Amino acid sequence: MSRPAIPNDELRGIPHTDPPLPPDNAEAIPAELTNRLAGRRALSRHSGTSRASFHALHLPSVFLPLGVGIVVFGWRAAIAVAITVTSSVLFGLLWRLVGQRGRWITASTMLWLGLLLAMLMPAELADWRINWSILAGAGGILAMILWLLGGPSGRVHPVVIAVLALSAIFPREMTPKRVLPRWSAIHGDLLNTAPAAPDNSRGEGATPWWRTPIPTGPLPQALQSTPASTQLIDFTRSSAGRNGTWISMAQLIRDRLPPLEDLMFIGHPGPLGAASAAAVVAGGLFLVYRRLIDHRLPVYGCIGFFATLMLIRLPVLLTENGPIYSWAAFNSPHVGGPLATTFASYELVGGPLLFVLFFIAGSPVSRPMARRARLLYAMMIGIMAGIFQIYVSVSLGPLLAMALVNLITPNLDWLFRPRTLV
Repeated sequence: MSRPAIPNDELRGIPHTDPPLPPDNAEAIPAELTNRLAGRRALSRHSGTSRASFHALHLPSVFLPLGVGIVVFGWRAAIAVAITVTSSVLFGLLWRLVGQRGRWITASTMLWLGLLLAMLMPAELADWRINWSILAGAGGILAMILWLLGGPSGRVHPVVIAVLALSAIFPREMTPKRVLPRWSAIHGDLLNTAPAAPDNSRGEGATPWWRTPIPTGPLPQALQSTPASTQLIDFTRSSAGRNGTWISMAQLIRDRLPPLEDLMFIGHPGPLGAASAAAVVAGGLFLVYRRLIDHRLPVYGCIGFFATLMLIRLPVLLTENGPIYSWAAFNSPHVGGPLATTFASYELVGGPLLFVLFFIAGSPVSRPMARRARLLYAMMIGIMAGIFQIYVSVSLGPLLAMALVNLITPNLDWLFRPRTLV
């Protein structure tokens, strides 16, 4: 029997290592195997490529974000990546030996997923005393989740579940707090903040990282600062005004948050591969250029996120009597359009939303197969990420949004399935 043609562009280029397509009596094929076959087809988007080649096409996209991470977090960032990726591959090969599910796990899959996981980890975990074990265990958790999901064809992205699980188990360790100053970039020790480095949180009007003047006296190799994600969630949860002081949104941006340039380019604590929004976008544009992801995902995801931040109920002023809330903050007399836009920009680059939209949402096994469904898919991620960042967590909101939207992706495929005209 001849092999049937596959008209859908997304199903072309099935690797030669894939099992044969199911026969005409597809009812005899278990549903689990059918789902796996569909996931394996989606993993090979380019004609004639194997899964290893497909993942190799993605690798250049992470060079710039990881390079920026090594600049601002030093050699410990490189060690953290090496430990996470190595443990992911080794544990993946072990889980490959377990049952029928394991044979869908390959070294190239674990290499790529391990890199994504490493980019969302703090470089401070590369500590030989105790925290390095979290990096090593992260690879084991990732491999176990991938096995439980039935291989790479599972709908929910395994990196998202792994990061959420690690953040729930180790919330303190998974929060980055240090960054190297420009005088010790690359070669500095991220954990060497002696002598008693003060909190380096600076207001929005402060000097950006790359123009920070060198102070007199002993120079610490690393600086401690409160992440912008923590500052933002403390404000929206009304935790920042519980000491009896009045704090407005303008004061938050002017006096507590770092310069926006530090979040956009370089110089602020964050995940070692997602601390620079510009580097993440540059790597994501490479994926768009190589047609590995749909450009509509980041575009409409950001549109949905900004629309949510502009319309959602936000605290605009924290007083000793409680917060003052306002819907559509851009229309509030306490805020206004420019300030609301600046706040939304901080929310966008202060969390991993851009990383999620470029590197995770575009995964062939996570996004909808129907092109028309991707617009709604991206908008839902952006809208839910905005809600979660305001009410739950800035650093985990996009990941929670991604996990929930992934669960309804099959419904989007059903809703936008091709229909025959009769």
